[in-house]
Order: sequence, then C-alpha cells, then structure tokens
Amino acid sequence: MEKKRAHHHASKKPEDIHSPLKIRKKYKFLLTTTVRNKYKTAVLIFVIFWASIFFGATHLKFDLFPATGIEKFIIKLEGKSGTALEEMNTRIVAIEKIVSELPKEELDSFTTTVGVSQIEEGDPDTRRGSNYASIVVNLTPETDRERIASDIVDKMRQDMSQFSNLFPKIEVHLAKNGPPTGMPVSVAVKGDDIATLKEISKEFKDYLKTIKGVKDVKDNYELSKKELHVRVKPEIAARAGVSVYDVATAVRSCYDGTVATKIKKTEEEIGIRVILPDNMRRSLNSLKTLKVSNKQGNLVPLNQIATFSSHEGISVISHNGFRRNIQITADIDPTAKGVSSVSVNGMLQKKFADIPQKYTGYTVNYEGEFKDTQESMGQLLKSFIIAIMCIYIILVAVFRNLYQPAIVMAVIPLSAIGLVWSFWSHSLPLSFMGLMGIVGLCGVVVNDSIVYVDFINKERGEGIPLEEAIIDAGFKRIRPILLTTITTVFGLMPTAYGIGGYDPFIKPMAIAMSWGLVFGVVITLFVTPVIYGILYDCKGVLNRLKGKRICEDVYSVAEQTVPTAMLQPEPESRRRSRK
Repeated sequence: MEKKRAHHHASKKPEDIHSPLKIRKKYKFLLTTTVRNKYKTAVLIFVIFWASIFFGATHLKFDLFPATGIEKFIIKLEGKSGTALEEMNTRIVAIEKIVSELPKEELDSFTTTVGVSQIEEGDPDTRRGSNYASIVVNLTPETDRERIASDIVDKMRQDMSQFSNLFPKIEVHLAKNGPPTGMPVSVAVKGDDIATLKEISKEFKDYLKTIKGVKDVKDNYELSKKELHVRVKPEIAARAGVSVYDVATAVRSCYDGTVATKIKKTEEEIGIRVILPDNMRRSLNSLKTLKVSNKQGNLVPLNQIATFSSHEGISVISHNGFRRNIQITADIDPTAKGVSSVSVNGMLQKKFADIPQKYTGYTVNYEGEFKDTQESMGQLLKSFIIAIMCIYIILVAVFRNLYQPAIVMAVIPLSAIGLVWSFWSHSLPLSFMGLMGIVGLCGVVVNDSIVYVDFINKERGEGIPLEEAIIDAGFKRIRPILLTTITTVFGLMPTAYGIGGYDPFIKPMAIAMSWGLVFGVVITLFVTPVIYGILYDCKGVLNRLKGKRICEDVYSVAEQTVPTAMLQPEPESRRRSRK
C-alpha cells in the first residue's frame, strides 16, 4: 500500500510543476462547449460588439486633448476703447487681488502684462493697445491640489464678473496639453458688410447660449471707439483763406504734436515737440476754440469754418482670406455630459446650414479645435489603415494563404469591446492619445492569435480532425498565451494608474493598450477558435459547391460530345438477345 501511495505522489508531482491543470481543464470544458456551439457564440459576440459600439457612440465623449493635468491658465482683459495705459494699470489691481487670494497649495505664481492681450507667443488673436491686459497664472501640480484647473477657473469667472464695469470683456483660457488646438467652438463668419456680420454672429451667439454645457460665448468684434469728426465748411473756409490741409495740420499739431526745432547734444539730436497740455487735449472746448492760420497769416477760429460731430467707429477690422470676418468662440464645460466640441459644432452646422442662401455672399467656416480634430482624425485613420495593411501582408507571408490572416486580425475590431467599457468605467473621454493607443494595440493584440492559429495548423498537419485540433491547441497553448498577455499588461499598468509617477497625458494610451489586451486575450481564447471553425465550414461548403459545379459541367460537356443514342438506356429485348 505504501509503495502504491508513493508511486501515486510521484506521478502527480510533474503535473503540478508543469502547469495549473485545473485551470486548463476548466478552460478545455468551456472551449469545447463554445466550439460545439460556434454559430450561437458568433451571434452572441456580434450582438455584444455592436451593442458596445452603440453604447460608446452615445455615452463616450470625444475630446482631442482633454483638460487634465493643466497647470496654467490665462486671463485676458479688455477695457473700454480709449482707456489710458495708466488707468488700465490701476484697474487691473482688483483682478490681481482675486488671483493672489487663491490658496497657497493651488497658486504657484502669476505674471501681469498691460498693453497686450494674448494666450502665448504667436497667438493669432493677439491684441495690443492701452486698453488691453493679460495675467498668466501658474498653478501647482494637479496631484498637489484638491481642485482641478477647470473648477478653479469657474470660481474665478464668478468672482471677476463683479468688475464688468471696469472690463467689458474678461476671458479665461486654460492652457491645454498637447499642440495648440484653438477654442472648442470657433466659427468664422466672412463677408463685406460689418452690420450684416454682426447680425449673423448674434444669431450664432444666441443659439450657443441655449446649449447646456457651453460657456464663455463671445466674438472678436472690438468695442466701438468714439470718434470726433471735424467737417470743414468749404465755402466759408475758402472765403477765410483756409484749406482743409491747414485745418488738418493745426488739429494734428495740437493733439499729436509737431517738432518745432531740434537741439544737437554731442552726436545726438533731440526734437522739441510742441503740443497742447494734457488737460486741454481732453476738452472739446479746446478744439472748438482752436485757431487756424490762413494764407494772410491771420488766425481764424475753427468753430467758424467747421462743424463737430461725435460718432462710433470700428476699432479693429479682422480679415480672413482677404475678407472681413467676425470670429465667434465658446468654451465647453468638461464636466457636462453629452457635450463636446464635435457634438456642438455638428449642431451648429445643422442649424445654420442655410446661411449662404439666407445671406448671399456670406460664408461660415468651422475652425479651432473642431477643424484640428477633423485633420488629426484623418491622419490617424491613414496611420491605422497602413498599420493594418502591413500586419496583413506579414501574416500572409507567414501563413502562406489569404484567409488565415483574417482569423488572426478579427481580434482587432473585437478588442473595441474592451476599449469602450474600460474608457467608460474610468470616466475618460476618447482622446487623441487614446486613439494612438488603439493603433499601437493593433500590433500587440494579434500576437496571441498567431500562436493559437499556428498551433492549430501544426495539429491538423499531423492528421488530427479540425474540432479536436482546435480544442487541443487551446488546451496546450493557454499558458504561453496568458503569460504573454499578463507580462505586457503588468508592464503597462504602472503608467496607466500612476504607480511611481503620474502623467495624465499618457494615461489614455496606457489604458487603451492594457485593457485592450485583457479583453483581447479573452477573444483569442474563445472567439478565435470559433472563427477558425466557421471559416473552415464555409470553405468546405464552397469546395462542395465547386465540386458539384465541376461534375455538372463535365456532364453537360458529355451531352454535347456523345451521340444522343449512346446516352439512351439500352432496350430490354437487346439485353436478352445478348445474354
């Protein structure tokens, strides 16, 4: 009895060392059930795949570069047209006080610039003038503060709204990660007449304000600048011996100054400019009492030969493509559900599709983040197609046929099931880096399928029946398939979850690849054998149809070449006589 017991333990030991036999046996049982019900399994996978795609399309947001990990934002301020630089410098102290009151764990530093308004160097919307200012606020790293940048900015917008009388335009822009993409909503209305452009832009702004999740709606039309027009009375001025040029020269000398003489100091010449005092330049009465010298050298009061009228002029006229334009922009609340740059721009395109017909000669272009998203998606699609083609060509060279590479590559689109649910469970939008992870996943997720299909081919080469070869291949190769996936996934997990260092910019790519592989191995272990079996069933049906067609063709040829009498059955009397 003891010898038998010892022999029994010795026989079990190699199996325990070799692999977890219980897991393999359970997998073999599940695989056998799946393969024997392969058509039901295929229908189930088909339903799950399209249900996941539909869920992702309706519940996942798409944001090219989401507002995560942001450590800087810019406050752009615009005072009333004509505001002096000194006055602007005094007014901005109120905004600086709000910024300085941010908690120490959130605020790192801030820089104020008066006389220019821009987000960064090279900003196409840069504005320069005495009535412009900007504040660049640097925050601490996101991991060191409780609030994210968008929450801080929303609170600051509320606090700064009380100073709308000092600054008619207050804009706050988050410095997003990645390349410059512009505003989430940026619509350029082009035409010739400023009044019509303002009317069209008002329609866009009114509609944008009705969309939940859209905020900070504005346009780049500058505030009207007050102008004083001096119109010369030609008949009276002619009798007084004063020309329009004389009036213009006198007004310019008083308000802009004229260099009367120069003083030479060593090698430098210093101009002496004659100009009215500052208090007189700010008074309309000074202009009316101004006296202009006529041709005889006499002084003529300006109010006797000219009229004065106040008008509102255009401060800045923006041009795009050699045409006047007004740019309507808006931001999107990152916490709002179902609202993204793509969805809002799609709504605008549908709502204002009739603008060219309604306003002849006026066009609408959708730019900013939406335009960059379309261009980036086009380039990414090309990269994806090239990657798929390269993988397929390599697999054709390895398997030396055209249909088995299709079995291996079927795991690529099915991995989208895992991608959709992993992004949704992590509350992540589908971003550019996430899509880059999907492209990278294409080359990794097929590795397990290659191992599986190659082993099935070897089993069938030894004469093992198809179903038995599929099940046996899964039973024998489950360990290398799992080990390959587990090592890759655990290598990506620290990056995906910030173990040892957190980078929100790279996180979507790591999430896409790691969880895509996790769901990909499940697909490899169960769906790849099902597709293999179905494909060879279809191949068998085609071969039988092809063989039947060949037989029918041979028979039809025989009917045409053999005499009809030879094809008729032999009479019974002739058969008897021959006997």
